[in-house]
Amino acid sequence: MNKIIKKLLTVTFPTININNLLEVVTATPNPELATEILCGLYEEPVLPRVVQETSGDKRELTFKSYNKWEDKVCYSYIKEKTINGYFPKGTVREEITLENFTERKVDWKSGMDQVSFSLKTGETSVDTSYCSSVNWLGYTNLDYQFTEMLAQEMLDNPENYGLI
Repeated sequence: MNKIIKKLLTVTFPTININNLLEVVTATPNPELATEILCGLYEEPVLPRVVQETSGDKRELTFKSYNKWEDKVCYSYIKEKTINGYFPKGTVREEITLENFTERKVDWKSGMDQVSFSLKTGETSVDTSYCSSVNWLGYTNLDYQFTEMLAQEMLDNPENYGLI
């Protein structure tokens, strides 16, 4: 047990049996967080509602929830659906279309030399994933851009917002 946690709990709760309190605190998934909550020190991170990945696909991610015990941000994003298949070696990627995909693909167990391709279907789905709050805060914050766009819209059309 962390000596600082023990001392802080002892000072904060002088009339409570510290060993019983420590037993409860250490039974949580995050004893440091439990101590901060008990001592009134915990501050939930301010997390933007919409961010964009800074590398890779640079998808727009939408905040859904935050689990403080696991420091886990749950978010959703739009994913473009793809189909995957194996094709005879020598097949050129650009020759494969949605129209000829099924007829040109071969079974991966066919024994012939093959190449693998993925093809976007044009359909999308909403997926959910997770990351830490540190990672979430490392993405590009799009909340302020929305706020700026809304402010400009309100300035341009004040009658639509009851400002005239």
